[in-house]
Amino acid sequence: TAAPQFIYLLTIQNHGGWDLNPEEEDIIHAENDLGEYKKQVNEFLSSIYLSDIAFYELTQYFTKIDRPVLICMVGDHSPAFAEKIVDGKYTGVEKNKRLRSTPFIIWANWDIESKDMGYLSMNFLVPTLLETAGIPLSPYYQYQINLKSDIPVVTSFDKFFDNKGNCYSYDDDTCVYKEQVDNYFYLEYNNLEENKIQDFFEVYR
Repeated sequence: TAAPQFIYLLTIQNHGGWDLNPEEEDIIHAENDLGEYKKQVNEFLSSIYLSDIAFYELTQYFTKIDRPVLICMVGDHSPAFAEKIVDGKYTGVEKNKRLRSTPFIIWANWDIESKDMGYLSMNFLVPTLLETAGIPLSPYYQYQINLKSDIPVVTSFDKFFDNKGNCYSYDDDTCVYKEQVDNYFYLEYNNLEENKIQDFFEVYR
């Protein structure tokens, strides 16, 4: 039996810029009037479409593999032009959250629950994958799993969101989630320390 593998693959296939191909090669064409950004949007969406096809071919291959395989695909950021075309009804924190959001998908070649996870910040993605795969979690990852049930999104712009979409600031001492969030940051800080408490980050069978 082959040993378990964890593979992280980063591609710049759809990283831009978005004015590299002749317009006639675009597969997808936006119907909205996007002004000077329409060509970039068409090329971006056409590239995403081709990635969708490639992801389908990848999953079809692994449906035939006789060992458990779990795949997650996620974008690391929105295209540069997103801020120029974002819907005007979104402002402030909500606009910032949407501009920093990208879709993700988790696929397995065995039956897993099909559901929309809504918004989920990137730091929770790995423990969610490990939990989905049935892999034992370290205390650190288990804390993240417990935290995301109440607070699925923590950001780098001084805000976090609870499971109802309510927005809070990290320095709000009256927030009901203050202790949970602070404890998470203490764990993060400990993980960066040379003399960290290793028991938090290891799985003991």
